[in-house]
Amino acid sequence: MKTNLRTPARHVYSESGDPRNPTVTYANQSAIREAFWQAHPHLKRRGANVRQNAYPCDTRCAFVDFVDMLAKDGEISASLAQRVTL
Repeated sequence: MKTNLRTPARHVYSESGDPRNPTVTYANQSAIREAFWQAHPHLKRRGANVRQNAYPCDTRCAFVDFVDMLAKDGEISASLAQRVTL
């Protein structure tokens, strides 16, 4: 099973069989959040009990852009994109 920088292997829900186009689909919100933090190590991560709006604007905007990219690429469903929070 191949993985990319966006997600660890244990969160892979399905993967395309084409090695030239390794599309990974995310199964749940926690997999999307984990992939976001792995893709953005330069952003400061807060503790587990931090509310979403406690993050700086740059972090929140980067998360929205990340989720939007996943939805447009077909890696997550539209309903999951609407539900996921940082």
